[in-house]
Amino acid sequence: MFSFQVEDLKDILKVIQTFEPSGVGATSLQESLLFQLENVNKKASLAYGIVQNHFDDLLHNKIPLIQKGLHCTAEEIRQAIHQDITKLDLNPGTSYSKEIAQIATPDVKIRQEEEALVVEINDDFLSPLRLNSKYLRLLDDPNLTNESQAIYQVKNFIC
Repeated sequence: MFSFQVEDLKDILKVIQTFEPSGVGATSLQESLLFQLENVNKKASLAYGIVQNHFDDLLHNKIPLIQKGLHCTAEEIRQAIHQDITKLDLNPGTSYSKEIAQIATPDVKIRQEEEALVVEINDDFLSPLRLNSKYLRLLDDPNLTNESQAIYQVKNFIC
């Protein structure tokens, strides 16, 4: 088993974040866009300020809130969006590979709450459970041996 210090991993991530294409290794879309703007010397730009301080407002097209927060006109914001932000890559690295990354969705999540472990089942992607009524009736048959009941329960209970 490997043992790493969190600070060492953070240092490694910082190095990865300097790789090309700019924005790769970011921990969020917002961070990726900020890295890309920094890479083209736009850290002091209005576009950078919009992404850094008003990212949610940008996503929801709340231009008046951005205006108020950054003390600029709607036209200046539109220009920053058009000239700088729309040119950023939402998925840096796809130019190197057209293969779509497969995202693994866990069936079960385990988390600790105080002294207890809590198990959460993610049933969003699981098929619904169906029970075969024929086999359920067989389980109620008084003539069925215990051994036969166990076999039916294991092999045929779920269809």
